[in-house]
Amino acid sequence: MSASTIKVSLEELALLLHLKGRDEESKLMLGIAYEELPPKEVENIFVTASHSLLVRDLLQVAGDGEKLSIASPLGEYLDATGSPEATLFYQRVDTALQTSYTGHLHRKGSSYISYQSLDGIVHTFKEVGSPEGLAEEGLSLLGLRIKVDTENDGPLADLPARLVNDLAGLTSEQAAESRDALVSGGFTTEQAERFLEDAQHAASIYSVMKLEEGKAQELRADRGLIVIESEGAQWLLYPDGQGNNFTVSKLSPSLFRTQIQELDF
Repeated sequence: MSASTIKVSLEELALLLHLKGRDEESKLMLGIAYEELPPKEVENIFVTASHSLLVRDLLQVAGDGEKLSIASPLGEYLDATGSPEATLFYQRVDTALQTSYTGHLHRKGSSYISYQSLDGIVHTFKEVGSPEGLAEEGLSLLGLRIKVDTENDGPLADLPARLVNDLAGLTSEQAAESRDALVSGGFTTEQAERFLEDAQHAASIYSVMKLEEGKAQELRADRGLIVIESEGAQWLLYPDGQGNNFTVSKLSPSLFRTQIQELDF
């Protein structure tokens, strides 16, 4: 585990959130693994968690020997994930297993911190050194391995945003409309048929969405990126800049990196 990566258990994170004054989140964290706990049992869990964190120098004891404080940089990581200025939300949906995995990348000032828990028990915080590392960390959070394709990785066609929302469940009429839109937008008929076949029988669907808090503290979700992965292909869909369409391309490392940067995170 590198110096910029810190892993904590569910119980340890619940204690850390409590020390940050985020008691409701702490209670929800414990609720992942425990039924309703009496205060004494919560106290016992926190004592055990504090011992583990102290041994790993993730907690410090104040001069009076009683008050605990969170050591740096873990304290800063918790601050960034608790009140970020912007967040990228990552999700992978495994259609065969009908499971999903999520991760978050938070920005606060000039700090970029990723957070992920795949099982609810182990929680990983990682510092991303610079904006240049955002794409690589995004691939890690998604569990996405890009298969380099020798075909053109530039824009191939445009697809109306309203048809992108449920590509896997298109009706026959919507599929025909999508095929016509793709062909008029730049695909050959063969490419359009292949894309729609891949979309409706995808093995995995990956998405990246930018989340921001507006002036009224409402959460806004920006349309982000979608990767459709079938047995034989990987397609990248990203906003065309006009707000009405998604551009469809073959996925490549350089294109993924460029489009992550285009999210203006």
